[in-house]
Amino acid sequence: MIKTFKVNIAGKEYNLKGENETILISAAEMVEQKINDLKMQYQGEPISTISILAALNIAEQLFSNKSQFESEKEYFLNELNKMADFLNNNLINL
Repeated sequence: MIKTFKVNIAGKEYNLKGENETILISAAEMVEQKINDLKMQYQGEPISTISILAALNIAEQLFSNKSQFESEKEYFLNELNKMADFLNNNLINL
């Protein structure tokens, strides 16, 4: 069920709609934290610049996590195939 709720990011209130309020609120909190961190690091920069930097940092983290997930998935599939081969070879010899 789609719900509507409010979040505050960089001093502005947004109305969000989504099925999983917990995930969207967590995402909004992540964006808010990233913006606050960048504001401290790049004092005097306009919020538009800070917002773009926050988006790029979050996107970089997403791509990094996706790459790590794909590597781990490949490793586990390889290990499962080795186990299946081992079991198949040993069951044939019984």
